[in-house]
Amino acid sequence: MAQILEAKKIVPPKIEWIWLENYPLSDLQQEFNVADFERRISGPHVSKILDGILCNEFYDIVIRAIKKPDGKYALIDGQHRINAFIRALKEHGLKKYTFMLALYPPEEARKIYRRINIGKKLTTNDHTKAMDDGTVPFFNELHSYFYHYRNQERMSFVDIIYTHQYAIHGVIKGRFDSLDLFIKDISEKDREFIVEFVKAFKDVDSHFFGNPIYKSAIYRNIYRVSMDKKYRYQQIVELIFKVKKMPELEQLAKGRLKEDYDLAYSKISNLK
Repeated sequence: MAQILEAKKIVPPKIEWIWLENYPLSDLQQEFNVADFERRISGPHVSKILDGILCNEFYDIVIRAIKKPDGKYALIDGQHRINAFIRALKEHGLKKYTFMLALYPPEEARKIYRRINIGKKLTTNDHTKAMDDGTVPFFNELHSYFYHYRNQERMSFVDIIYTHQYAIHGVIKGRFDSLDLFIKDISEKDREFIVEFVKAFKDVDSHFFGNPIYKSAIYRNIYRVSMDKKYRYQQIVELIFKVKKMPELEQLAKGRLKEDYDLAYSKISNLK
């Protein structure tokens, strides 16, 4: 028989509801900004919302936010809606719009952000950004070398998380039972190794991602071999130079399947 929960043990979240009727859209950019852990904005998504507003067919008018000490609002859900309102003002002359503001406790903002986005297309990068609240050593110690989204200068945190997972478990892109716990279990010694690894890569080739060694089948196996053999910075540098000279490097770099990764690992592990 299913357990019957006592109603007193189930409590709704603490939310302050504010009905903003005919809110002047010209005030949005002064009063609202995006929380620093929000996902990257999608232009096409904003356009779809804008179309709904202009056709009187937009119904999701709840904006979730926290109130900051300066009196402004930091969005934890609704940045696409706010951007659509701003475009409606600037491109179509819509001056006012009515929506509901849900204010949450500031200290729970990151947890709430991740919970309300369950089922949405949040990437692992979006989740790491939301987790990075200044209390996690993995992020604090590695910010100089990684960012939450890959760019031309830095790998993403997710790149190195998957690389570390591959080195430990041999899976290309396994599913995490708990991303939070996996990151928490990356030890101080592991973090020191990660720093030496990325420093070695950047010192060997400053043109980040401009070389086949930055394809995942290659750099993950350089990481795995270096970890297996307990290499330090100089030994990692030497291994990278050897890998760059491999005649089959470009072919190995194209690998996507487990057997391709296994072949690359075998080749790199046996370099003399």
